[in-house]
Amino acid sequence: MKLKLLFRTLLLWVCTLMVYGVQATVDKVELDGNIVKQSTLDDWQTINLGSSTANVTTGVIADLPPQTIFWKGGSKDTLDVTEWWYKDGAVPDKDDLRNGYAAAYFINNGSGSDDLVFYFGAERYANNGDAIMGFWFFQDKVGPGPGNKFTGQHQENDLFIIMEYPQDSNSVPFVQVMRWVNSGGDVSEHLELLYASGDAGAKCLSAGDTGVACAITNENSELAGVANGLWPYENKAGIPNTYPYESFFEGRLNVTQAFLAAGVNEIPCFSSFLIETRSSRSETAQLKDFLGGDFPLCSIAIAKTCSATELTGSNQFRIDYTLQLTNTGVGSIGAGETVTINDTPSNGTAFSISQALSAFANGADGWAPNEMLTYTGYYISDVNGGTNTVDASVSFGSASISADPYTATCDSLALSPMLSIVKNCSVSLAENSGLVALRKDYDITVCNTGDAPLDVSLTDSVDSSLNATFSLDFAKQCLTNNDCGSGYSCDGNSLMCTNTAGEVEGNFGGNVCELTQSHYFPSTLPTGADGTLSNTATARATSPVVDTGDLATIGNSDTASCDLCPLPVQE
Repeated sequence: MKLKLLFRTLLLWVCTLMVYGVQATVDKVELDGNIVKQSTLDDWQTINLGSSTANVTTGVIADLPPQTIFWKGGSKDTLDVTEWWYKDGAVPDKDDLRNGYAAAYFINNGSGSDDLVFYFGAERYANNGDAIMGFWFFQDKVGPGPGNKFTGQHQENDLFIIMEYPQDSNSVPFVQVMRWVNSGGDVSEHLELLYASGDAGAKCLSAGDTGVACAITNENSELAGVANGLWPYENKAGIPNTYPYESFFEGRLNVTQAFLAAGVNEIPCFSSFLIETRSSRSETAQLKDFLGGDFPLCSIAIAKTCSATELTGSNQFRIDYTLQLTNTGVGSIGAGETVTINDTPSNGTAFSISQALSAFANGADGWAPNEMLTYTGYYISDVNGGTNTVDASVSFGSASISADPYTATCDSLALSPMLSIVKNCSVSLAENSGLVALRKDYDITVCNTGDAPLDVSLTDSVDSSLNATFSLDFAKQCLTNNDCGSGYSCDGNSLMCTNTAGEVEGNFGGNVCELTQSHYFPSTLPTGADGTLSNTATARATSPVVDTGDLATIGNSDTASCDLCPLPVQE
């Protein structure tokens, strides 16, 4: 059965090479069985010390005993992570991991695009036996959790690499690459074979290295340890600052080409990795030691544009916004993942948006690297424009990635508060308590001629009984009669809604003008040949939505002069 499976896989790879024109990977990392940079390429020395060209690095993950070994027989690579157990304890020295690490690169494939290539390395404590290791790359965040069980779970297209390096003379490494499937695997129910090296082996940069996957170990003692400017490492032989032969292992996987062989065109969004030692190359082998950590292949960014577009009847502002979310990572994000956006407007009323990626206009097919998703909406704010801070995250099962918060300054709605005042008056002789007295009649009209609501204070220079306070709506603008309410039509000259009496419709149904009418009997005599009385009415206003400066007022006044002669005749 396994021979047939191997033949099928090799045949699949031949077809893939023919269809896609795959070339051997032009490595960016020295695959020479040591960690020291010796050419223009990167090596683990530069990768782990921060001077490489890698797109993603994990750093050195240490695993000193008695930390975290697999526990219970049910911890198998054929089972979901939810079935894995761990504890602190001991394993055989040859299976005791001391350090592990990984890196990701984009490498030109010679066909006008880049392949995603993973490099990985591990160090063990003793070399008295064959080295059999597994390397998992997860989309979920997988690792030790509470109750001696692992957190996270498998996702479709998690990657699994088995590497065996026997100690026989002229031995070559065996490398097998699989992906996790929800069902229908050919290695097991949940494992599907993508690549197997076969008897020819897959020693890096040898004839058996197709450029897809390979492994190599140090065949001689190599430099290690802090004395050589590297990271701590201790071996069972007690040789300081040295990797004894077959103590250091490294490998490569061309992720893009491995998935193309299975007909998968979008690279998953990996977020964590795990290195394990195993009792054999079998997929059901007993698991020994492990180490792992974050593998930040995914990242997102968010930006926002916003502006105040409308004033509401409650003197608040409608803020329209557009969010731009960009996949800035190197992996695709599945359409079923959940995107959460948190927005904090200037008025402090925070709100959240949470929906599946497929609900975005262009998210049904997933979220590819460098692809932008957009989301538009509005909210009501007490602030005209202001600043808004927004952040976003995407969840992957129990894991998530977050964007850096973005602060946007929203454009404000341009408002110009203005008012007008007109005062008219007349004087006449009239009976008052059995006497002939001078009577003054007046009317004052105050109108809101701007585009913001006003709170008006009206005063008169002579008669305090004329003083009043009231609020004014502003005029409803129009282009056609359909923009106006019942009983109003659009005035083509002013572009305001008016009725047959010439009254202007308020934007929110209130009065645009306020008419004050009354009369009184002055206590002073008219002056001049015509018998003139005059006084001034002043209207000042504040706006509940516009700050007009330190005084926060706008003002206007009108003086009315009334002549007694010729004597008016009262009706």
